[in-house]
Amino acid sequence: MLTGKQHFEEANAMKQRLEQEGIKVENDQVVNFEKLFWDPGKELM
Repeated sequence: MLTGKQHFEEANAMKQRLEQEGIKVENDQVVNFEKLFWDPGKELM
């Protein structure tokens, strides 16, 4: 879920920025989130 979107200047700003980076968003959810999520605790070990 785009839970941080309320911290942006416009309601759709977070979605637009993600899409500019090539990330697909549908119904306020990142498509393939599990594949895109970077877990520093796991990746930096």
